[in-house]
Amino acid sequence: MIQYGIQNAILEVDVAAPYINWDKYHIEDLCALVESRCRWVASNLYAGRPTQPASYVHLRDFSAAMQSAPARLLTLVEALARLDPAVRPRGLFINQPAAGQFPFEAAPCVAAVRGVMDAAGWAEGLLAVHVGSAPGYGLAHATVLECLAAGCSGVMAALCEEADPASSHASSMLDLVNLARLGNKHVTERFNMDRLRAAAKDVSAIMARAKAAAAAAPQPAAAGGSAGTQRAAAMTAVEPLTGSPAKPLPHAIPAEQHKPLIPGHA
Repeated sequence: MIQYGIQNAILEVDVAAPYINWDKYHIEDLCALVESRCRWVASNLYAGRPTQPASYVHLRDFSAAMQSAPARLLTLVEALARLDPAVRPRGLFINQPAAGQFPFEAAPCVAAVRGVMDAAGWAEGLLAVHVGSAPGYGLAHATVLECLAAGCSGVMAALCEEADPASSHASSMLDLVNLARLGNKHVTERFNMDRLRAAAKDVSAIMARAKAAAAAAPQPAAAGGSAGTQRAAAMTAVEPLTGSPAKPLPHAIPAEQHKPLIPGHA
């Protein structure tokens, strides 16, 4: 991240992962680990910009954690909220699947997180929601509205649903349209809805052409290796935008000054 001048980091956290022995790995350990990552970002990611580096914590299993281990998740949120503002994350990202739950079930979970953030003095913290919709049976955007009404301050989504080839989710374009349709004047004052709609149509058309081209392209021979291997090789051949391992970026911190990710570890 230092080499490529990346200033902001998204720290992905699983709070209810079944592969973690939570009897041995306590929530205090997780809080300390996430804090150490936030401190590393604040100390090392300078990109020559006027704003300070920022970290965001992505609670990937938010929905499952609020059902099976809500106290653990809220403890982590409170610990982050009480950090020094100089190292505290800029905000939280949460995942809320549309399938298997009704929109009204998401509201209490979001309200609980926002309540902890506000009570701990982190009222300005971003709380953005990503709602998957495959299969959502039409409930994805209703879930977004419930989350926004319950305390979320934004969404983490592509402009249109076709923009994410890996999975379907509630798009930001339709979220904004819904808010404007329901009378939210801030949306229409801040965003040019006509231009956003035109951009969404362009993105949708680009993705449709890309899918058609991929379907028409001949499949690579088995001897050439898997598609994943070929993509990995191509990625390793990509040169950084500026600088290189032999010629570090001018704003990169010397290696001897890097702060360890975990105290006591290199």
